[in-house]
Formats: sequence, structure tokens, C-alpha cells
Amino acid sequence: MTCPDHLYKYRAFDTRTLELILENKVYFADPNNFNDPHEFQPELVLSDDPFLNMCVLHSLINQNQHNRNMTHQSENYPESANIDSEYDAFLTDLKSQQIFEKEYSIETVQEKTVIQLKEYLSRGVLSLSGSKESTLMWSHYADNHFGLCLGYTIPEVMTDKIYKVNYDGSRFVQSKDIMIMLGSNTAARQRIINSSLVTKSECWAYEEEYRLFEVKPGVTDIGLDLKEIIFGLRMKKSVRDAIINAIKHSDNKRLSEVKFFKMEVLNPGGFELHAVPID
Repeated sequence: MTCPDHLYKYRAFDTRTLELILENKVYFADPNNFNDPHEFQPELVLSDDPFLNMCVLHSLINQNQHNRNMTHQSENYPESANIDSEYDAFLTDLKSQQIFEKEYSIETVQEKTVIQLKEYLSRGVLSLSGSKESTLMWSHYADNHFGLCLGYTIPEVMTDKIYKVNYDGSRFVQSKDIMIMLGSNTAARQRIINSSLVTKSECWAYEEEYRLFEVKPGVTDIGLDLKEIIFGLRMKKSVRDAIINAIKHSDNKRLSEVKFFKMEVLNPGGFELHAVPID
């Protein structure tokens, strides 16, 4: 995949956005809160081999527990923490090889495996767009054109960490791929990430989305340099001027080369928007 030199983040303007700008930080969101109901909802395809399915679930549970112990931050995994006790008997059965003497429905195994897979894949997501002049993006993510769009340069060292969203794939995840992934197989891991984290319906293609991931949601500085700020068509000039003034008087030297634009209608009587430099 070829990554663009610049990617864009549409935002409503508020004090939080101003803080992100002045500190040159970005916000990694929790994908469980995204507006796409299929987001982060892998569709698990179980193997015909019941033993393999149980091994996959067992391995995911153990790996997630190991990850929580390593980070010493169990409070960041409330969903898993609530169900740990529920798995105690299940794991006892499995480890003692009694699992096949009991009735565990396909639905039960599938549900528990998906929960564990989602915990294993859980991370913060930074969604960026390849376009700064999308009318729909301005409407949906920049407060109906009252907001702004932030343009970042993409360092070459970061291009291999950026995923382009796929709009014609599926959400299916094979249980055998999970087992292979847990064995440190890069190809299997890539297939699962593609299905679970970077595949969306074709109806979202207008977003031209690219994604970066962090271990958990939150605000951080990952080395993206802000180079452009594009103000929405409906943003008041007084607000726009106040933002420009705040940036020009900032002590953050990384903001010294930021260029400013405003959205305007390209042709009288038309609908297309374009970004015009602010002198």
C-alpha cells in the first residue's frame, strides 16, 4: 500500500480540539464507540474440529491474562475482568481434558471466543482521511462545516504502521487463523487485523479512511506534525482569527510552519468545495 504524504482529521471545534492543536497531539478513539455498528465486530468461523476451537479459546484467555499481568492495568479491561470467574470451571474442564464429556454449544464457544478475540485486538484507533475537500466528511465529522480539518505530514518511518481501510472485504475470521496468529504468524495476524479492524462496508468509501493504532485509547504525541488547518465554510471569521492568533503566538516550535486555509464554493451556483489559502 502506498501511503499519501498528507492525511487529514476532521473535527468539531472546541477547547479539546484547541488543546490537541497547541500540544501537537492526536486522540486515539475506542472503536466500540464508532458510528458504524459493524465496527470491531468480527464474525467468527469455527473449525470443524471441536478440539481446535477449544484450544483457540483457551489460548486467547491465557494470552489476554498474560497481557493484563504484563501491563498491571487490569482496570483497562473491564469486559474481560467481569467474565474471568465465569471461565474458571470452563478452563478446569479443558485443562483436565473433561471438556468433551460436557455439553458446550457451538454458540457458547463462538460467543466466548469473540469476546476474547476483541479483548486481544483491543486498541485505540486514529481515523484519518485522504481528502480535505469532502463535503460529506465536513458535514458528518466537522460540525456541519462549522468545524475544521487538520492536515498532518506522514513521516516515512510511519508509513508501514498506517492501514488503508478496505471497503470490499468481509468480517469473517477463521478460528484456525487465530491459533496461527497466536503462534506469531505475521500473515495470519494481518488477515485478522484486516477483517476485524480495517474492513468496512462500501457505503463508507467516501471517507477515504486510513488508520493508525495505539495500545489503548487516549491522547498522545506519535510524531505527526501538523502542517495545515482548513477552516469550515460556516466557521465564523472571529473564531477562525482567534485560532490563527493562538497558534502564531504558541511556544510550540512544531507549529511554526502551519499553513491556514478556508473552505469556499469552487464555482458560483455549484456544489463542489475547495480549500483556499488564507493570506
